[in-house]
This record gives sequence, structure tokens and C-alpha cells, in this order.
Amino acid sequence: MKKFRVFLNLDEEENWINGVHAAGYRLTFVNHILHRYTFVPLIIADQFIPTVQLDFRDRGLSWRNYQDYRQLFNDSGWRLIGGSRHGGVQ
Repeated sequence: MKKFRVFLNLDEEENWINGVHAAGYRLTFVNHILHRYTFVPLIIADQFIPTVQLDFRDRGLSWRNYQDYRQLFNDSGWRLIGGSRHGGVQ
């Protein structure tokens, strides 16, 4: 399922994504340029539904620092769905 939404507030975006998760879908891809969110339905009712947290970077990072940034969250059990080292919403 693909949804198109424009948000001006990160908290509203987080709440909307987590509301779609509660309805039985999981976010798999985000294109912030086109404001497109791709969700897949959960197959098993007991399947884990993650909570989405958004992080905004107001400037870019070097390749090495971005790898460290991603690894920090990966070590915490998080999975990056979208973002880039050039800044913006992660």
C-alpha cells in the first residue's frame, strides 16, 4: 500500500505512521521528496509492529560519521528505513 502525505511537523508524521502500524501495516520505504510512504500488511496478527522514530539532521555528515551514526542505531536494535548522509529526516 502506498500513501501520499505532506507533513510540516515531525511529531504529526510519527503519530500518523504509528497509527498505520496499529491498523496492521508495517512501513518499508519512505520517499520524502515525493511524500510517498510504502507499507506492507502484517501477515500474522502477532507479528512485531515496530515504533517509528524520526530524527532530523540539519546538516550533512561525512561518509565515516554517517556510518558511525547508522551503526549506533543498528547496535540499539533499530533499523534505518530512509535517510541519507546529506541531512534531513532519518
